[in-house]
Amino acid sequence: MGSAYLQEGLVDHALKHFRKSLQIKKALLGENHVWLTPILNALGKAYYRQGAFSEAIEQHEACLRIRRDEYGEENVSVADSYQRLGA
Repeated sequence: MGSAYLQEGLVDHALKHFRKSLQIKKALLGENHVWLTPILNALGKAYYRQGAFSEAIEQHEACLRIRRDEYGEENVSVADSYQRLGA
């Protein structure tokens, strides 16, 4: 639902749903599970669209850290995280 709101330009609504999703997933999976990375990226994208660049960087860095821990440095998902931070 958050992605749909983001597509419509309703960033505040998107953030609300992304945060709720992250809260639920962290409760079920723990703080550093690789399945958190899509929602962290979505949050980063939403914060970026809102102009909240520090928050966007924070989310993308969290995603990168989890992916590096899970996959190591030489991985396509890790490279994608670096790209998001550099975009």
